[in-house]
Amino acid sequence: MGMNRGMWRRRKRTCLLAGATAALVLLLTGGEVFGAGKPANEIVLVPLKAIYLVTRDTNVRAKPATKSQQIGKLKKGQKIKPLGMAKGTGWIAVRIGNGETGYVYFKMMAPMIDGALKSALKGKLSRTGAPDCRYRINFKGKSEVEADVQRISDYSVAFKCTADKKLLDFNAAMFLTELPYREASTGTYQINVDLRQMPVEEKDDDVLSVTVLFEPEKSKISFDVLTDAGFSSGEKIKPEKAATVSDALKGAVSMAYRSWGKKAWDQLTLEAP
Repeated sequence: MGMNRGMWRRRKRTCLLAGATAALVLLLTGGEVFGAGKPANEIVLVPLKAIYLVTRDTNVRAKPATKSQQIGKLKKGQKIKPLGMAKGTGWIAVRIGNGETGYVYFKMMAPMIDGALKSALKGKLSRTGAPDCRYRINFKGKSEVEADVQRISDYSVAFKCTADKKLLDFNAAMFLTELPYREASTGTYQINVDLRQMPVEEKDDDVLSVTVLFEPEKSKISFDVLTDAGFSSGEKIKPEKAATVSDALKGAVSMAYRSWGKKAWDQLTLEAP
């Protein structure tokens, strides 16, 4: 089961490139701006951990400056492991085909995370006022958002719960954006947990969605929103530590579970076989 494409468009969370990477640059370089005429032998590279996706065809320059000699090109869709960020600049150092080091302006690339799982993730959930549950997260594959550079990892989440001594089994869809999704984000990625066939306020949709934000640089996830407040438990959900994608996915499932209120559980019970 893939992501809810209609909801993606309505929420308008595809403005990911300039703001996301610009904020990341400022975070890594302390907000410094490249000074014209800086000698090449003084260039210091700040390490970058992520793999980067080239988001549009772009030139590679000999030095971190727009007027520097063009020594190569990168094509949209290429994945690059940068050598680092030229300190005090907005230029990312890359190795081109002939082994030469060149520089690409940061707005032409975006940091990626890999949402693939080698094996299923499992866990237990319990809280007052909700059924006790076990869950299993299975990786389903990757997809691209139509007419957008964004890439998605898709998952299914199987829940096995006990409500009033009765078994309650249901499935949720889940996705993770592999590129930063929000303007002015310092590497923030979106995780959604979606329950289908829910009588939400938007009559043209039957999906109740929980959005959680993952910030790998800060090893943190934060609850963002439940799309229909009428299904909310009312619990104030605090940020949690999440150092890896697996941590983030499991944490997102836990946050979704804690956000679902009585109306959500009543509907899940009605829909159960």
